[in-house]
Amino acid sequence: MELVFETVNRSGRSLERHRAVGDSFSIGRGFDNDIILSDETVSPHHATLRINDAGQVLIVDLDSLNGIRCGRANQVETAHLLRSGEVYSFGRAKVRIYNLDHPMEPTVLIGGTDSLTNALGSTILLSIVLAIAFAFAAIQQWLNTYTAIVWQELATGVFGVVTVGILIAAFWAIVGRIVKHEGRFQTQLCLVMSYLLIQSAIVSCYELVQFNTLNKVMSISVFLSISFVLLTLFVWLALHVATHLASEARMRFSSIVATVLVGVSIYPELLRQSDFSATPRYIQIVRPPFTLLTEGEETNDFLLAADGLFSPSNHNDD
Repeated sequence: MELVFETVNRSGRSLERHRAVGDSFSIGRGFDNDIILSDETVSPHHATLRINDAGQVLIVDLDSLNGIRCGRANQVETAHLLRSGEVYSFGRAKVRIYNLDHPMEPTVLIGGTDSLTNALGSTILLSIVLAIAFAFAAIQQWLNTYTAIVWQELATGVFGVVTVGILIAAFWAIVGRIVKHEGRFQTQLCLVMSYLLIQSAIVSCYELVQFNTLNKVMSISVFLSISFVLLTLFVWLALHVATHLASEARMRFSSIVATVLVGVSIYPELLRQSDFSATPRYIQIVRPPFTLLTEGEETNDFLLAADGLFSPSNHNDD
C-alpha cells in the first residue's frame, strides 16, 4: 500500500508530508518505526497500519498510553478502518493520512492582492511612506498653528504615530506567526503606516470641506463613510497577510471590526456636543485664508441680509 502522512499543528496547518510504500507501517516515538513522531506523549510503539483480508487499511492501537483519536473527540478502539484525509491524534502529535487517490483541493490563482502585499514588504516603499508621513505632519502643523513650526514637537508627534504603527504591526505579525508561521512584520508596518497616512489625509479633507461649506452633517456623513471603507480594506489586507481566511470571511470580519471601531471613535464626539465649551466651537475649523475655496459674501450683501435682524420690533411693551 501507498499512503501519504502529513503532520499538522493544532490548527490543522500542514507542517510536512511524506509518501510511504509498504505492506504495513509502524508509528511511534521509537527509532525502529516507519513513521517516527518525536512528541513526548507518543508511545515508543504507538500504532500500526495494516491491510485486512478485504483489502482495507486498518489503524491499530498497540496498547499505547495516550491512545489514538480520530478527528477531535472520537477515541479509536483497538482497530479502526482508515479514513483518507482524516486527522489522527497520537497523544498530542497530529497526523493526517491520505490515500494516493484522495481528491485534491483546487489550485489557487495568485491574484493582485498577493502582488500588492509583496510590494508592501519593500524597504524602499516603507522608507517612502515614513518620509511622506513626516512631511504631511509638518504641513498639518503649519496649517493648524499661527507661529513658527516647532520641530521638536513635530518629531515627537511623528514618533508617537510611528510607535502606534509599530505596535499594531507587531500584533498582526504575531497573529501571522501563530497562524501561518510567518510574521511579515515589515509588510504589516508598511500597511499600517499607509493606512494612518491616508486616514490623516481624509481627516484633513473633511476639515477643509467643513471650513468651506459649514455643512457639518454632510461633511461627517462623507467622512465616516470613507473612513469605514478604508478601515475595512485595511483589516481585510492585514488578515490576508496574517491568516488563511477566505476572501468572504475576511470581508465579514473586517466589516464587523470597522463598524465597531468607527462607532467607538464617534461616541466621545457625541458626548462632547452636550458639554459646555469655554470657547466657540467654530474655532476648531478655522483655517488660513488660502484654504477658503469658495467665494465669500460681499459686505453690502451681508449687511442687507442682516438688516432684518436689527429692524425695530412691532412688539408693544405696554
